[in-house]
Order: sequence, then C-alpha cells, then structure tokens
Amino acid sequence: MTSTGKHQAKRLIKRPSREHIKAAMKSENEEFSVQVRSEDAKEAFTAFLEKRKPDFTRAAKSTAAV
Repeated sequence: MTSTGKHQAKRLIKRPSREHIKAAMKSENEEFSVQVRSEDAKEAFTAFLEKRKPDFTRAAKSTAAV
C-alpha cells in the first residue's frame, strides 16, 4: 500500500467517528442552551453573584406559580 493509500484508508476509518462526534457536540450544545436558561440555572447564577447558597425550592415555586 502506498503512502497516499494509507492516508486515504485512515481518513475513511476516522470519518464516521468524526461525524458522530460532531453530531454529539451539536446535540450537547442544544441541550446546554436549554438548561442554561432554566429557572435552576438562573437561581444558581444569581446566588453566585449574591455570594449565597442557591435556593432551588424558590425557583421551583416560581415555576409552579406560572
């Protein structure tokens, strides 16, 4: 097998895993963008900025009231 043939074979072997990784990363990014906008995330960020422990029951109550 020539050097070029080896490179092509390696590329063909790696292609499916690269495509799978890209799809997994896209899916993870979509899920992260949903989670980062959640009430729990908002409470966590606010608590961090206010230097207090997060109260996730408060976030759950405001969601239940809506």
